[in-house]
Amino acid sequence: SSDVCSSDLHLFGMRKYISSVEKDMKKLREAAIQIRASDMSAEEKRDSLLALTQAQNAMTANIREIKKSIQP
Repeated sequence: SSDVCSSDLHLFGMRKYISSVEKDMKKLREAAIQIRASDMSAEEKRDSLLALTQAQNAMTANIREIKKSIQP
């Protein structure tokens, strides 16, 4: 019984974390749109968009690891 409760709490925590990551990813996508529409130089846009892409990749890698840990 305590194993079930512990597992449920773990899954709930993961859902909250994934929801938080989804919000962060949305902010990164919005930032990318703003960068593309800005009057920054092409080089500045490239560097800024690369940094955003790297941040998104790091977040999705974390989610993949979490999914692996949740599955039996």
